[in-house]
Amino acid sequence: MDNTDTGTHPITSHVRDAAEHIRLANHATRGDCRNVVETYHTITALHTLSERLPHLLTHLLEIVAGTESGMHYHDTGGNVTDALQWAEAHLADAITTLGAVRNHLATAASHISHLGTITTDD
Repeated sequence: MDNTDTGTHPITSHVRDAAEHIRLANHATRGDCRNVVETYHTITALHTLSERLPHLLTHLLEIVAGTESGMHYHDTGGNVTDALQWAEAHLADAITTLGAVRNHLATAASHISHLGTITTDD
């Protein structure tokens, strides 16, 4: 179900869509005048994103780890086994790093959740 020439596998398409949404969110930061309290929902949405990425990365890691090097070639003549092992190690590191990101986002959201904005009515 994958056209590797164009990367049209449904998983690839969904990830590209998500990347495009993040790009649009980045552009929306221009002129963003929210106060800190109003950032809570954005931070929790990023936390949710960081919770969901490890599942996809683990799936990709399993594909890489289960790949037989003898069924592939390296386009520069390099060692296929080495390339697979390095890819596996870096995917595992990415999963671990996302765990730290997830924890930091949860903690930031927790602290912000206790804040309120003083208004003239207060």
